[in-house]
Amino acid sequence: MPGFDYSRANKRWQHLRKLALRRDKHRCQEAARYGISADAEVVHHIWPAEDYPEYAYCLWNLVSLSAAAHDRMHDRVTRKLSALGERWRRKTIPPPLHCEEMGSSQLGGELRAHAAENFSAEILSAPREQE
Repeated sequence: MPGFDYSRANKRWQHLRKLALRRDKHRCQEAARYGISADAEVVHHIWPAEDYPEYAYCLWNLVSLSAAAHDRMHDRVTRKLSALGERWRRKTIPPPLHCEEMGSSQLGGELRAHAAENFSAEILSAPREQE
């Protein structure tokens, strides 16, 4: 199975990547959980594009991260999600309809609020991972 095309030639990906960075104000969302301000230069698929191609172009599935934070989301040998990456994935609930059908900006307020509330509660109670 070929991997996701992250190249500059993939105009659809480049456009969505810019939207995610703009939505997150070019700030690392992992650092923001701890009240730290850090620049984001990477856009991460919370549900990996290689495993979930149906979510590859969904804005709800993208999060802006610093390069260091992105490295902590994956095991760089196996390319699988790390425990931190899995935590983000478990707390990001896909919308009931495919994003193409809904439009990537329509998440459904209740679902988004539920995911954010549960994510914040778990993250605040979880021990912070060492860098």
